[in-house]
Amino acid sequence: MTLVTLRPDSTVSSSGLAAGNPHTALSDNSNGTTVSAAGGSAATATMTLGTSTLPAGAVTKSLTGRLKAKASSLTPGAHKMRLTKADGTVLVDWYDQSWGSSLTTRSSSSVAWTGTQADVDGLRVWLHVNPKQANPYSIVAAEAYCDLRYVTQPTVTLDSAVVTLDSLAVGWTYSQPDTDGAAQSQWAVRVFTSAQYGAGGFNAATSAALAETSGVGTGNTATITGLPDGTLYKVYVRAADLVNGTALWSPWVASSTFSVTTTRAQVSTVVPTAQPSTASVSVAVTRNTGFDAWTGVDVERLSGPNLVESIGEMEGTPVAGVVGGFVSGLWNTPTSCVFSATTAAGRGQVQRIVATTVADAGGYIAAGNRPCVAGQQVDIIVDVNSAAWGNNAPFVAALFGNSAGGIISIPFGRPIQPAGWSTGSVSFTAPAGAVTVNPLVGVIAAAGTAGGAVTVDLDALTVIVGGLWTPVAGSRFAAAGNSATITDRLVVPDRPALWRARGVNAAGAAGAWVYSTVASYTPTSLYLRDVAAPTNEILLSGWQPDGFPDDRREIPTAVLDVIGRTDPVVVWDVPKYRSGSFRVDVASLAESDAVTALLDGRTLMILQPAILGPSMLIQPTGWTRERTAEQIATEGRYVTVDYIQVG
Repeated sequence: MTLVTLRPDSTVSSSGLAAGNPHTALSDNSNGTTVSAAGGSAATATMTLGTSTLPAGAVTKSLTGRLKAKASSLTPGAHKMRLTKADGTVLVDWYDQSWGSSLTTRSSSSVAWTGTQADVDGLRVWLHVNPKQANPYSIVAAEAYCDLRYVTQPTVTLDSAVVTLDSLAVGWTYSQPDTDGAAQSQWAVRVFTSAQYGAGGFNAATSAALAETSGVGTGNTATITGLPDGTLYKVYVRAADLVNGTALWSPWVASSTFSVTTTRAQVSTVVPTAQPSTASVSVAVTRNTGFDAWTGVDVERLSGPNLVESIGEMEGTPVAGVVGGFVSGLWNTPTSCVFSATTAAGRGQVQRIVATTVADAGGYIAAGNRPCVAGQQVDIIVDVNSAAWGNNAPFVAALFGNSAGGIISIPFGRPIQPAGWSTGSVSFTAPAGAVTVNPLVGVIAAAGTAGGAVTVDLDALTVIVGGLWTPVAGSRFAAAGNSATITDRLVVPDRPALWRARGVNAAGAAGAWVYSTVASYTPTSLYLRDVAAPTNEILLSGWQPDGFPDDRREIPTAVLDVIGRTDPVVVWDVPKYRSGSFRVDVASLAESDAVTALLDGRTLMILQPAILGPSMLIQPTGWTRERTAEQIATEGRYVTVDYIQVG
């Protein structure tokens, strides 16, 4: 806190005073120049006060009126003093009627006041030296001034900004230069991308930030997680103390530019293998040894009858009319990129990009518009290969279009680029107003670099719009070494399916999803399998179900009263659900018991060769056991199961 003294520097008005200039008499500390009343009438003077320039960012904290005076002849003497703003607002109102016969300096109570520089410049003092003609009497004043206290702006020193995985840990030191300044009362941390802090009119306090956090108290560390890879950032920090109950913030302090390059466990390949005899698919996952060791692996499945329609093998001639790219931030045809169809060993024909230079952008191949709706997840997957990436990287983007045919959003990502063939994948969320998505794949200069010549092959472009990924039962699986094999027992037979996997390191950070090729299988045996615990199953191979599947549907009838209609409306012949029954011929009482135990309160998946009927999810509703007169307890018996189909 800093104290400055403001003394009168000019007279605005005066009345009833003895001869002399009030501000000249009262602005010095000489006892020989004074002001007093000329007679018995009221005597007043209004004077401006000299100004003081506050340091940048400082605010005033308090005002105190001071007067050196004595009673004019008889004691006690009295006075009034007011400190006001230029508009007349009273800040200090001080009355004292106990002045004695000797010159004495006295002060008013200190009054809290938070003022601007303009307020300080406009301060005035009003002095009344003859408030009454009788006791108490008028006074003689030798000095009139005010003490103004202000608090300088606190400062913050950024001590550290440490990136670990996708987490930014920030530390700072708070300082208040005034010896009696307050401790830190609150703080704020904001993280901006290069596009945000480089935008015109950027303001660290008001511009949109990628991430931010704040708090109260004296803490001097903060952590922000979830920052995406491949982006340049700055972190801004400020802190505040309280002055008259209002926060006095330090200036924002910015870090140097940094980026997040997470070290994670990465998957290299995901290979599904059909297992018809066990009605399952084994998914072999290998680790990319150039990244962190893994402690676990997540595996998810996407299945559906239309999946194959989303697979584009990129065979043949280059897709017509799709040569293009972002050059200097605009959509243009790069002159430095040539697209062609070529043959790659083990791949057949692929799409090839030969780039002689890749500056701030590169060349891309677009796959054409596909319908989508806002909020849908869009997965774009492509196999990429380059003998030498240099400063370049694979590029995956999505052009989301509106109903008018305009582009409303172009999010993008840069997958990892190991040598040899690898699968790159990026997931996007369709923005509000999106009705189409046009996937783009290609090559781009890596972030913060100048890309050079590169040849990149692209193959197996997969676009999944609104797909539902389901964790394989048991995921997340423990993993060690460089490979893991997971058995997926809930794959629907005779349908194309796709899997994706990602590694998880010891810190719990998950790597990028890596996708498999499409696979399907046809079971050679019949299984009843517990959906909640797929290893709980019965192999029915060798026994033929009797009458399976039956097809019955409940046909409910309803009578509806319709507002405005006299006669009710009758609705009938509405199938409620598909139901049926099947009979299994088991070999022994023990096997009969095993079947009925599986039927008790579970949702089951029936997996069977297509020749026997479709596979389905059922909910058993009842069962009975029977045997013929010729059978004994150790021989075969029938189990008849009633069910409703639930999937």
